[in-house]
Amino acid sequence: MKTAMKRLPFIASKSVKLIVASVFLMLTMNVQLRANPIAVYPPEFFVSELKFDSSGEWVIELKSIHFDIPEDVDSIRISTSSGSAKWKNPMLSDTEDTIFILRNDSLDSDLVIHQEGDFVQITTFYNEGYYGESITHTLTFGNYQGATVRSPKGEESIAYVADYRMDYNHDDFFKSRSVPIYSNLYTIATGYPNESNVCVGKIKAKIHNPNNQPFSESKLQLRDEHYTNVFDMEQQEDGTYLGNLYACYYYFDKLHPWIDPFTGYYNNSYRRDYWTIEPIQFEGEQDTVISLDICINSYMDIQTVKKEEDHVLKIYPNPIIENSFYYETALPVKSTNSVIEIIGLNGQKIGYYPVSESKGNIKLPSNILHGIYTVCLIVNNKNYIAVKIMVP
Repeated sequence: MKTAMKRLPFIASKSVKLIVASVFLMLTMNVQLRANPIAVYPPEFFVSELKFDSSGEWVIELKSIHFDIPEDVDSIRISTSSGSAKWKNPMLSDTEDTIFILRNDSLDSDLVIHQEGDFVQITTFYNEGYYGESITHTLTFGNYQGATVRSPKGEESIAYVADYRMDYNHDDFFKSRSVPIYSNLYTIATGYPNESNVCVGKIKAKIHNPNNQPFSESKLQLRDEHYTNVFDMEQQEDGTYLGNLYACYYYFDKLHPWIDPFTGYYNNSYRRDYWTIEPIQFEGEQDTVISLDICINSYMDIQTVKKEEDHVLKIYPNPIIENSFYYETALPVKSTNSVIEIIGLNGQKIGYYPVSESKGNIKLPSNILHGIYTVCLIVNNKNYIAVKIMVP
């Protein structure tokens, strides 16, 4: 008993020191956080999964890319080719990766999604502030113009393939974090709603140099147009390249050097160069092997190309309004043979518009189908740039 009594002052002293140290640590961390704040983001909602039940009624699984400050969200609207409706009661919280299940009774009015093909836009509207008015993410599927994945069949669903980047803090690595980023890559999946299993096939490619010399890279990467989702391809003993792919539609015109995801890709210091290739377009399916011949045209530095493209062609608004959009270009179109060409995803030429001014307006045909199209600026028979537009 006496021994225990003697130890009480010692324990109390240690407790006081521990409390003081904890308070000091909290104050220090607070000062560091103020000096080096971690960026915060408003929620950006998108379709993470789309399913049609046995009666043909749609079910949407919504997720948010970021979920730091939900109070900045004013409303969320869902739009399709048939109209739009507002999410009645979005129960937002501060929890990351929250999943929301939406049906027609979740909206302020009925909304049709055509199972054979449609687009589904999720627009997040913000209150007045730093983040602007709204951000829209779109899933386009089936026989709809600009689709990136086919329609689901039977018990299948359409699932978003997630990707992440590192929000890197150069002053303190331990304050860095992995945050999801948006890509346009969707695939066919099975197993909804318990666990979605994405359908995966393989790609097997022969790569041809323009000078007929052997291609020496042991690993390569194919990426979608947002340079987020990556498909690694590794050289086999017979010289071909083998890699996995998802069950969806593909259009590639670039090959990229392989990047180690742990040392290069996430800290934004990775190589941004690539090989231009003859465009290839194909559809992947579950357990299939797609055989391709990839022909390399040239080697490019994407940073240099991007700086040039920023001044080549500007399109607005996008999505366009009433089949009309404005363009601006820095190229000397007045003294050249210049045209703007509109092309569908299947390569069909929709419109051909001679241009003689550095800015102007293009009116598309009134019977043009809804979907995603490519706007090409061609000067003296040279295709300078291609920009994607959405026709709602």
